[in-house]
Order: sequence, then structure tokens, then C-alpha cells
Amino acid sequence: MHSAQSQQSHIKKLILIITILGQASIALYLPALPEISRGLVIDEFQTKLTVTCFIIGFGISPMFFGPISDRIGRKPILFTALLLALIGFVGNIFSATFELFILCRILEGLGCGGLLTSGRSIARDVFSGKELASASSYLSMGFALGFGLSPVIGGLLTKTFHWTSVFIFLALFDLFIMVLCFFYLPETKTATPEKQQAPLLKITLKDYLHAITNSQFMINVLGGFFAYCIVISYNVMTPFLVQDNFNLSPDEYGYLAVLIGAPYYLAALMNRQMVLKHGIYFSCMLGSILILTAGAAMLFANLNGYQNIYVLIIPFMIATFGQALIFSNTIASALQLFPATSGGRMSALYSSLQMILVSLTSTYFARLPDNNTIYLATVVLCMGGFCLIFILLSEKIRQKQLAKAAVV
Repeated sequence: MHSAQSQQSHIKKLILIITILGQASIALYLPALPEISRGLVIDEFQTKLTVTCFIIGFGISPMFFGPISDRIGRKPILFTALLLALIGFVGNIFSATFELFILCRILEGLGCGGLLTSGRSIARDVFSGKELASASSYLSMGFALGFGLSPVIGGLLTKTFHWTSVFIFLALFDLFIMVLCFFYLPETKTATPEKQQAPLLKITLKDYLHAITNSQFMINVLGGFFAYCIVISYNVMTPFLVQDNFNLSPDEYGYLAVLIGAPYYLAALMNRQMVLKHGIYFSCMLGSILILTAGAAMLFANLNGYQNIYVLIIPFMIATFGQALIFSNTIASALQLFPATSGGRMSALYSSLQMILVSLTSTYFARLPDNNTIYLATVVLCMGGFCLIFILLSEKIRQKQLAKAAVV
């Protein structure tokens, strides 16, 4: 018993570290975006597109990695994903053109998308029910640590050395995770002989069709997507806004991420007890109300002529706390609708649908003017409203299903 609990504890920590790398691959280089723009001689929109291209790769890869991991196991896919990301990091170190830089960012996205689905699938293999929601909180904590600490490190590296030092750091971190997973991560999924003999494509398409026609699953995908857009809007819209309009240096911009990430981390820590005591619906409702409040406050301040760093950061701290509550619980709610045998495929589909949508919206965010915070405030307010709508829909469907089951 003690050994099993110890192994579960190790697995949670590895899920945490794997998630940190996935988020760090986006957030670590954000303070360096103006320097990258000057170094590669590209405009602001092209520079922001490097975030979008990463997200495209991030969204596509789980649809392939997830089903294959259900067939051959989690560890081979995890190491393949780590290797792809490593190739991308090394390529970015030596990139001299925009085209090569973009290609390497796509490779990194493909690899990190595999990391995300591996982490979620491993959590689904080992945990279930409310414990799965608890394990999913480690995903949120990894997200928060990656989002909060990475820009600090990236800002310091950019200011002290050169923007390429950011990718050197990511490459070394990738290698470190490879070593940890090699020695400490057990294989959590072994395919049954029946599954090994069945056509992989047929199983995958059948499961995907079953999932996308499940209204509860799709509502959780969309609820999580709108919540994730809060963070993506910050990642895409603030590097130039803060450094050019508020005259902050790369390392000062990085320090702001600690203020943004701290509430996210706090929410991830609180989520387990909140879910156990009040349920998932309560946590998600609280999250959406906080996002709406933050967006409304930011927009009100802007419309009344307040344009400063505090008007940006304080509401965003509230919004990221709310976003964290929604993000971890929509993942858990979506994955527990299906058996563990299809955990990898469902995790992959969830990730891919969400991130493909995010890649489209991030392109739109990159087009928005960043000379003031009014556009960012409008995005936060709208995303909070959409989160609330889909959470209410999810609860309505759940109550109908419970009533139907009670009659039967």
C-alpha cells in the first residue's frame, strides 16, 4: 500500500514537470519576442505568429500520439515527444531566418503536444473519479509554474546573454526530463492482446466519432478552450504592449508573470479540496464569475481613462485564478466520461480540438492593436461570458442525465 502510494506520488510529480516543459516552451521566450523581432529582422505580427505556429503543432500532434500511446504504451510516445521538442529547441538556437525559426517552433509544438497528452493519459491510467480531478490539479500546477516562472527566467537570460540562451535552457531542461522519466516513470498503459490485433485507425475513428457526438464531452472541450484563451491572450498580446508602451525591460516583463502565475498556482492547490467539498460545478462557476469580474473591471478602468500596468496586472491575477479552476476541472470532467482503455485517445482528442481552436484565436489576437489594454480587457470579458454559458449548459445536461438514470 505504501509502495503504491509512493509510486502515485512520483507519477504526480513527473506529470507536474512534464507539464512545466510544455508551458515553458511557450512562456520562456515571451520576454525575448522584441529581441527576436530585431534579431531576425521581422515585424511584430510575424513575431507573434511564432506563438501561433507552436500552438498549431501543439494541437495537431495529440491526435496521432494519443491513439498510438494506447497501442504501444505511454513511455515510447513520451520519449518521442521529448526528442521532437529537443530537435526544435536546438534548431532555434541556430536559426538565422524566419522560415527556419517557424519550422523549429512547429517541431517544438508537435513534441510538447505529445507531452501534454502523455501527462493527461498517464493521469487517467493511474487515477479515477475525484482523485483524477486531484491529479489534474498537478497539470494545472505545472501550467502555473511554467507560466509564472518561465518568463522570469527567460527575461533574465535575454537581458544577461542573448535570446538564443532561452532555447539552450529549454534543450537542457528537456534532457533533464528524459533522464528522470527513464529512471522513475513506470509504464502505466499496456495494451491488451485484443487491442493490439484490432485496426488502430478503425478504433481511433470510432472513439473520436463517439466523443465528438457526446455533448457533455464537447461542452467541456469548449469550456476549457475559452478559459485557456485567457492565458493565450496574455501570451500573445502583452510582450510588445508591456515592453513598448509601459517601457519595461525583458526581465521586468518576466517578473510580472510571477504575479500572474501565483494566483493560478494557488487555485490549482485549492482546487482539490474545493472539488471534494463543493463539487466540480461550484469550482467552475466560481472561476467563470471571477473571469467576468476581472474583464469588466479592466474594461471599466480603460473606458475611464486609466492606462497603467496596475490596470492590466491586478484584473489578470483575478482572471488567472478563475481560469485555473475551470481548466483542471473541465479536463477531469471530459476524460472521466470514457473508460481508461481509451484514455489516450480521449486525452488526445480533447487536447487537439482545444489547441486547434486556440491556434485560430491566437492568430486573431495577434492582429489586435496592442497600444492599449482595452482590446485585451474585451477579450477577457468575452471569454468569461463564454465560460459561464458552457458551464451552465454542462450542468443542465448532467442534471438531465441524473434524472433520466433515476427514472430507469
